[in-house]
Parts: sequence; structure tokens; C-alpha cells
Amino acid sequence: MIARIPSRRFAGLAVAGAFAFCVAAGAVDAQTAAPQTAATTPGGGAQADGAPREMVINALTKSRESLHALNQYLVGDGASPQQVTQRATELIQALGRQRGVAKADDLLLAIDRVTALTSRSLAKSEIIQLAIDQDFRPAKGTMALDFGPPDGTVHPGFERVVPGDARITGGKINGLRRPAESDLLSDGVSGIERIKVKVANGRYRVVLMTQNLGDQRLSGNPFGRQIRINGVPVVIASSRPGDWRSEGMLTNRGAALVGSTGQRAGGFISGAMGDVAKRIYARQQGGAIVIEAFADGEEIDLELIGFGEDSNSYVTGMLVEPMDQISDLVLSPEARRTLMPLEVRLALEAQVVAAAAAVIEQVAPDAGLVPSATDIELPEPEFETADVVSES
Repeated sequence: MIARIPSRRFAGLAVAGAFAFCVAAGAVDAQTAAPQTAATTPGGGAQADGAPREMVINALTKSRESLHALNQYLVGDGASPQQVTQRATELIQALGRQRGVAKADDLLLAIDRVTALTSRSLAKSEIIQLAIDQDFRPAKGTMALDFGPPDGTVHPGFERVVPGDARITGGKINGLRRPAESDLLSDGVSGIERIKVKVANGRYRVVLMTQNLGDQRLSGNPFGRQIRINGVPVVIASSRPGDWRSEGMLTNRGAALVGSTGQRAGGFISGAMGDVAKRIYARQQGGAIVIEAFADGEEIDLELIGFGEDSNSYVTGMLVEPMDQISDLVLSPEARRTLMPLEVRLALEAQVVAAAAAVIEQVAPDAGLVPSATDIELPEPEFETADVVSES
């Protein structure tokens, strides 16, 4: 089978499959080779055109261990998105210089593997611990939805979304209710696989909310492993409640809450909230994920993807805020650092895709392929997404 690889403004290359390779130092059995971990950070081990030679081997070796070692090299040591991009670009260029030594098909698949891992890293988002002021009201111009059963409570200023609402679809949709201090967290809808809402064309900030129910089927993976928003993928990292980042708070008194140390950056009020949010979060146990969206078809379309047989989504609320207004979600500095503007992400991904395209253009003819400016075809991957990178 064939996976079509379009050349586009953000990376989405298919993950590489099974293969064998050899390097100048000698042949390596791709089925049995152990992952090379002597240089999992820049500067360690023998270098191959700016990237450790061990990482070239890992990129061309089929094993879960090699994938994890490769991923650790790209994103480890708290690497910034810019550092991830630089490491990936150098590694792709190093793979390109293996032309004539490694098989062309293997090189194409290895390049695809590096690109896919990098795209996953840059597309990653994390769930933030969420506290909600009881007197919170959404700002004018914000779409505010409160999910739950028909007889559930509705937070003031929000519109109720119940099972059967045309804006939500899924195979096992149910309304749930449980005691909680916050109307936004006291009930919700499980089993949602898609949310579609009408908006004017433009750029938006979507805040999707959930609650820690203490039930692994619902709170262990409440938004799935990936959200596609108008077709753009966002990988959800550290989805378990114990791994949620601290902390965020929906409030109308953000500037007063963070005091003189607060900042207004990237559309958020951000600063140390002391014990206020912690006290509320301890009682409410909420979580939220923030995603940017560009609507050019008068619609925001969220797909929640990646649930096991015994797990479902659980959504309690959603805000859709215009990007040109300050968010109602106040963030701690730690939570603020988890967010990356969409234009920055796409620009970094474009750098990696451009590096990959330059090498593929040289290597593809050796594999009997004729690359074009719009698409390249590579063999379909043979392992699951879960094998590519750990969720920790």
C-alpha cells in the first residue's frame, strides 16, 4: 500500500515502516540492532554532519527502543521548539549524506520518521489544571458552551449542550452529572468524538474543559490522544490528571489576581496566583486544553481521536474566544510556557519539511520515484502511532 505525502505548510508525513540499512562503519541488522544511546544529546558521541552518528543509526533501525532513543534526542533535555527544529534539520541532512551507502528506500523512510517525530513534538499540547471562579462570566464576543444532561445546571452566561445536540456527534454519547462546586464541572457529556460550531471567519482560541472523575475510562484520556481542529492535528501529551500542568483559572479578576508581577503576553494574563487557584482546584479537580484555530469556512470543527475500547471522551465546557482579545483563562508561568502560537509552530514545521524535501528530491530518483513539487509517495508505515513516542 502507498501513503501519499503532500507538500504543505505543516508537517504530516507518515511514520516510517520496516527496513534494514548499512552505514560506512559496517552493516547493521535493522530487525535486531540495539538502540544507540551514547549520544542522545547534542555534542555527545561521533558526529555525522551536525547530528550524532548514533541517531542516524536509530533513524534507520526498526525497533520501539530506537524510536524512543530518537525521540529523546530530538526533544530531550527540555529542548525548546527551536532546538527541536535544529536537531531534526541536522539529522535529516545527515541522513541525506548517507546516499549511496544506505538504500534509498530506507533513507526516505528514515527521513519520514524524523519528520513525523518532530511534527508530533511541535504539535504537542498539555492539559492544564483548571479552577473556576464562582462569579466568572464569559467576555462579550466569546462563545461559551456548558455540556451536560438536560436536567443539569448551566453556568451563567453559557449555552447548554446536551446529548442529541446537532453540534456534537459520537457513538456512545451520554450526559453525566455529579456533585461539584462549579456548574461548569458538575456535569458533562461523555463519548463525544466531534464538535462543530458556527463562527465568523477569523482566528480563535479554543478552551476545552473536563473534570477529573476518578474514572480511568473518562478522566484518564478525556480528550483522546489527538485533537484535529479544522484539520490541523494537536497531539495531547500527559493526559492523566496526575500529569496535568499547574495551573489556570477562569476569572474576571485576572489582573488583580496576579498583581504587579503579572504579564499580558500572547493573549493571556499570566503570573503567580498564589494559593487562590490551588485551593479552588483542590475542590473542583478540573482540567483544560488550549488550542488555536483558524476558521475560513465559518466553522470550527474539533475531532477527538485516539480512545481505547474501554475509554471515552469527557467534555464539560468550551470557550471559543477571538484571538484579538485577552483570554478569560489566567495562566501561571508554567502553564503559559506550554503554549506555542500556531504561526510559530507552522513556521518551524515548514523549516523541517523544507529540509526533508531538499533531501528527498535527491534520494527519490534512486528509489525509482519521481518527486514533484506537490507530492511524494512512500511505503505505508507498519507500526502503530503508540510505538512512535511515549506518552510520558
